[in-house]
Amino acid sequence: MSVMTHIYKFLQQLEADERKIFQVSAYDTAWLAALRDSPNCADARPLFPQSLEWLTEHQHADGSWGAPWPYYHDRLLSTLRAVLTLHSWRRPPADRQQIDSGLGYIWRNAGRQQSDPWETVGFELIFPTLLEQAEQAGLALPYAAFAGLQTLRHAKLELIPAHLAYSRHTSLAMSLEMLGASCDPHRLREAQEATGGVSFSPAATAYVLQHDPDNAPAYLYLLELLQGGDNDGGVPAAYPLEVFDDSWTLRHLQHAVPDLDAGLLGAMEPLAHRLQMGSTLGGWNASAYATVKESDTTGVCFAALSHLGYHLDPELLYQYEEAEHFRCHAFERNPSISANIHVLDALHYCDPLESRPRVTKLIRFLQNTRTPGGYWFDKWHVSPYYSTGHAVLAAHDFAPDLVDPAIQWMINTQWADGSWGWFAPTLEETAYVVLAMLVWQRDGHAVPDGLLERGAAYLRRGFSATRWDYPPLWIGKTLYTPVQVVHGLILATLLGCEIAGY
Repeated sequence: MSVMTHIYKFLQQLEADERKIFQVSAYDTAWLAALRDSPNCADARPLFPQSLEWLTEHQHADGSWGAPWPYYHDRLLSTLRAVLTLHSWRRPPADRQQIDSGLGYIWRNAGRQQSDPWETVGFELIFPTLLEQAEQAGLALPYAAFAGLQTLRHAKLELIPAHLAYSRHTSLAMSLEMLGASCDPHRLREAQEATGGVSFSPAATAYVLQHDPDNAPAYLYLLELLQGGDNDGGVPAAYPLEVFDDSWTLRHLQHAVPDLDAGLLGAMEPLAHRLQMGSTLGGWNASAYATVKESDTTGVCFAALSHLGYHLDPELLYQYEEAEHFRCHAFERNPSISANIHVLDALHYCDPLESRPRVTKLIRFLQNTRTPGGYWFDKWHVSPYYSTGHAVLAAHDFAPDLVDPAIQWMINTQWADGSWGWFAPTLEETAYVVLAMLVWQRDGHAVPDGLLERGAAYLRRGFSATRWDYPPLWIGKTLYTPVQVVHGLILATLLGCEIAGY
């Protein structure tokens, strides 16, 4: 089957809104596994027994739960939540062994989260809450090693007005479980979206159902995730992500094939129309069902729709402007580099007289935030190949001198098998680099002989239309993979390679 045929089928799948392809989050699954069918009954049973079974079957050999590699924020959070869940059921001795093994992992790795390049979302609020619950449950843990996190959590919560903690109009709702036992059960429904979920977080939704057991919308949201899939009781880190899937797929295809033919245009149009219909004055978020909007997805949607001929108000972008960068969302502690990159990409489609000072601002921001090696890290992704590859796509024509060091870094970090990868070779990271190099070469810049051929060959060897087990490289409350975004990226890159003759 040709690459183009694969792309048409994939776009049809997205149009049909078949979103049940996801990877399981141990952290979120552990929240579901803790829920009881009769919360106040001594002999209560698991509300979702399949989630509890998934949890017991997916502990790593080192005692942890979470991502397949030791990103410590992810592993510590997932492991502590899993231990609390198993401890709450007081089941057979086998569970005790798993609990002790999980506790041992936390003891051995306490404090190592400081070696991660970025913290996971809400870690400084959620992890201390779980530690308090563990201490109340009598679990032996190195609490003193996390004292700084406890102090930070209390200081942060003092700064959050009470009404915002429950509001679906702020990004805080995504981490609603940070409230622990101190929540007001009567206010939890204020955080729910039309889906019944809290933002697009299964964990936060399970927390709501734990404290409001008659909450039918929350129950149905979680039940939907468990039905119709082959994940054996596991649930994802985020759901739904339909705007994320559609917009990133369209934009990657546009970078791979700037001059879209009629067939590809026709296949894109249903997704583009849905994106356009889902826009609000605030822009977009990863899901149209999320009340809070942000500049990252807004930038990608703006560029994707503009490339297809939609006329959009630049204020959708400019409303996020700050003195030295563009914020991703309200209450942001540090700016997202990739969000600023995606706004820069979108500025290609704005009036140059208005956009030029903003382009200059973003080029300066990127100059100030790149590493000495010439590449960029971002708080939404553990790999610099994501933010660096996208920086080339956004700035290759605005500021070629800015991205030239990044190009040299990517040239010099290719693995022997033709791939790229920060921890290990991956299809996703290879696709970011190959797509960036294709665009760079299309501009007339030299690319070393054989580099693109080897990268394209690696992608072709690894690609499968039914493969969805991409390693989790994206940063949410834990590491996760937006599998359809990654699948679309790889297909777009393969198409670009085919057109370029690689």
